[in-house]
Amino acid sequence: MTTVFIAGSINIKNLDPKVKERINNIAASNFEVGGGDVSQLEELIAFMSDHAKQKANEKIKLFERISLLKHDQAELSF
Repeated sequence: MTTVFIAGSINIKNLDPKVKERINNIAASNFEVGGGDVSQLEELIAFMSDHAKQKANEKIKLFERISLLKHDQAELSF
């Protein structure tokens, strides 16, 4: 089964209804939906091939997004 991993800032308290609908559609399509913090996302990325990482970085700026998430979490830990 394919897993869709969702991560974001802990500052997000409410999801837009369109986001909730999209997550529900993903789950209804027999994808497993997971979520977590940056460290869990980095563990997941460690299993990706170099090619997949490169494509994800080109398409969604994966590593820039991870840096932003780390920054958000660091601010909350103080």
